[in-house]
Amino acid sequence: MCWAPRSVGRLVAAEFADPTRLAGLGVSMFIRFAAHRELRVSRLVAERLVSAARDALPTRDAVIARRVLAADLVLLADLDQQITQAEQELAELVPASPFRTADQRPRVGGRAGGGLRCRGR
Repeated sequence: MCWAPRSVGRLVAAEFADPTRLAGLGVSMFIRFAAHRELRVSRLVAERLVSAARDALPTRDAVIARRVLAADLVLLADLDQQITQAEQELAELVPASPFRTADQRPRVGGRAGGGLRCRGR
């Protein structure tokens, strides 16, 4: 993969759809594997994941499940790209708006104005 995963779940989904691969890697190597992809994984989390991979039973539908997962990961990457593009566009549009965004959530009993306030007030 050419992208760095943002979470352990994404790393496992992308790289370890076959649990025997994760089980064979072991705890220490999984932590190093994640670190190489700029992701910090605690020993406790790694132990849980490797243990679950060792307990996973192979099923006859595993090949189909891996194909579905691969297709979902493609969709997820596309969604990430769309979100990044939208964030970049918002970063350009919001400063040009006559409104400023509220920097806090409305408090109980406070005014709820949809998160926008006129700059002139």
